[in-house]
Amino acid sequence: MSCSTAMAGWLRAAQDPAAIEEAAASLPLVVTSAAVGRPDPYAGETPMLYVVLRKEDPEIPADLQTHMERSVPEPPTRPKAIVVLSALPLTGPGKFDKEALRRDATARGRRLRRKAETSSLQIWRLEP
Repeated sequence: MSCSTAMAGWLRAAQDPAAIEEAAASLPLVVTSAAVGRPDPYAGETPMLYVVLRKEDPEIPADLQTHMERSVPEPPTRPKAIVVLSALPLTGPGKFDKEALRRDATARGRRLRRKAETSSLQIWRLEP
């Protein structure tokens, strides 16, 4: 796959993060999800997925990663990081606060650049 094909795939996902969110929602253990772009020095932006799970289980993040690899066909459009939250942040009207998630994604991206990434997918668990 050429770089331009890869970027075109991510641009489609960036314009419609619902494709990533729908893939995550098709896994019964996911209550809700939100996909946002994380700044990346090479690609410009890479997808990042925030999820709320039905139950806590150490196996679920690995299952979710495998599920996303099967459900999102183009590698550039797959989430490069998954963050497990107890709840997604909401705006005043009750919509997901994607700006807050983008700020978090940017901060996480900076921290990751300071460290060497040990895998292509990072999974975080946040305590409430």
